[in-house]
Amino acid sequence: MKGSHKILLAVLFVAMLASSGCKPKDCNKDGTCAEEYYLGKFGEVKDYLWALDSSYWIYKNSKTGELDTQTCLGFSYYTVKVRGTLNYSKYKVYEYDKISRTLYSTYYKTSIVDKTGDHFPDSRENHINDVILNRKVYGVGEADVFFNPFELGLGSGDGSSYTSFIGLDSTLIIQGKTYYSVAKFDIDFDYTWDDINYTGGVFYWAKDVGIIKHTHKVGNYSWELIDYNIIK
Repeated sequence: MKGSHKILLAVLFVAMLASSGCKPKDCNKDGTCAEEYYLGKFGEVKDYLWALDSSYWIYKNSKTGELDTQTCLGFSYYTVKVRGTLNYSKYKVYEYDKISRTLYSTYYKTSIVDKTGDHFPDSRENHINDVILNRKVYGVGEADVFFNPFELGLGSGDGSSYTSFIGLDSTLIIQGKTYYSVAKFDIDFDYTWDDINYTGGVFYWAKDVGIIKHTHKVGNYSWELIDYNIIK
């Protein structure tokens, strides 16, 4: 009996070792997950945003006839590479494109700064392929004025301002000129063009050009592109 008892204990011990060895490890908890690499490239989005130093756009106010010339004073395009810092994300590596540019507005007599956003591996949601351009006018305000992918109902923003994609026109004529692949974005609260009491409007972005029109809902007028020179 003693011998059989020892054999039984040995069998149980081996079974316990086998069962403990078969349990899958949770690599999210101990930070041992295999590396995952995520790549976010601009693709066609670059054609909407790309404009090197000395590029310019001249807009006309449909109500007052005033002009606003916006000239690119600084443009940078670069790639960011970042790794997660938490156990459940330290195996994630994000590499994505960014654009930053500074424009000078003769209407505002100040700078306008356009920047695409950052992506964070520590976030549990992966939006590395989303491109959001935030426009800031010093002393006035800021808003998201462009984003991709172009999907109806897709939106971006915070508690005070929200931007939604409302359509893509294959062609659009502004001031007698034809523009192509025009993406339209509705902003419900926007301080970025001349009226701090303004509550909403629509931005029109043309491929290979940039903003070609900005419509004010309340004032019932718009800024429309009348001339431009894009340097690639």
